[in-house]
Amino acid sequence: MAWKLIQDSFTYVDFVFTDGNVRRFYSLDWPHQYSKFRDRELGLKRLRNLIAKFSANTQRAKISENDGTEKVLERYEGGTRVE
Repeated sequence: MAWKLIQDSFTYVDFVFTDGNVRRFYSLDWPHQYSKFRDRELGLKRLRNLIAKFSANTQRAKISENDGTEKVLERYEGGTRVE
């Protein structure tokens, strides 16, 4: 069984870029496509690396739960963590 990105990810990040574009990226919570388990911390680590990569072009970013509640876990302004 292969994992489905949108339905099987624990979290996602919403970016607001300096040019006004908004993008959503979902976490990759599994080591490889056919792994038997998901690791929440691996997905969060990969999202934080993505935020650091795009920090020069980002106004805001927020990491949220992908379980329907959309609870905000972390907020970033220009690549630095706010809360």
